[in-house]
Amino acid sequence: MSHAQKLDEASPTTRPQSNHDNATGYLDYIRDTRPDVYDEFLRLLKDYFLGTIGTEDLTARVSVLFDGDAELMQRFEAFSQ
Repeated sequence: MSHAQKLDEASPTTRPQSNHDNATGYLDYIRDTRPDVYDEFLRLLKDYFLGTIGTEDLTARVSVLFDGDAELMQRFEAFSQ
């Protein structure tokens, strides 16, 4: 049995989370814990994906936006990899 077949037969609770699920979960976490910065964070991501800002600019701006919130920054680092 191939690895893909094993994943297809796995129950939803044992299946690894997809990148989409991880990203959605992270965005939900920001929206729920820091609604004051959520819209600006989305704008920064949009600028990054449009190529308006690079990785270093994104990280620096997010760091300022999250204002030293270690949990959000740690999750951002995991999210951005």
